[in-house]
Amino acid sequence: MKIIAIDPGLRGSGVAIWSHGEFDALHKMDLWHLYELIEDEGDYFYLVEDSNLGGGNWHGVTSRANVGKNQAVSTLIVEYLKHIGRRYTALVPAGYSTRYTDAKGNYCKFSRKVFESETGWKGGSNKDSRAAAAMVLANKHVVKALINN
Repeated sequence: MKIIAIDPGLRGSGVAIWSHGEFDALHKMDLWHLYELIEDEGDYFYLVEDSNLGGGNWHGVTSRANVGKNQAVSTLIVEYLKHIGRRYTALVPAGYSTRYTDAKGNYCKFSRKVFESETGWKGGSNKDSRAAAAMVLANKHVVKALINN
């Protein structure tokens, strides 16, 4: 079972593709390329962080305008998944990626190295793609249930 995790953002969403117990790819994609990926990948399972379900404080962002923009992107992604009939679970933002940030919530070389050492990931990544990957890692119970179905 392939699982595609999406951490929505206005200027690019983090995307992590998980298959057979490891990450196949980590990306940052604009909304249009994300839609193309969803269409091209077919009937896999999607995990989408949806700030409309909770408080919506992403990556330490406190500006209501920025959170609102991310909420709008979450809404568009979830509606698109529904529209084309993809299986998905919307997740309440839970600070999954804080493990891969410094004490101030910033992403740094150290946090990238922690991520790489814990996952064995050797490819490129950025803070958004690592945040999407962290959704998979923090929701192993959801991932296991999906695989067993």
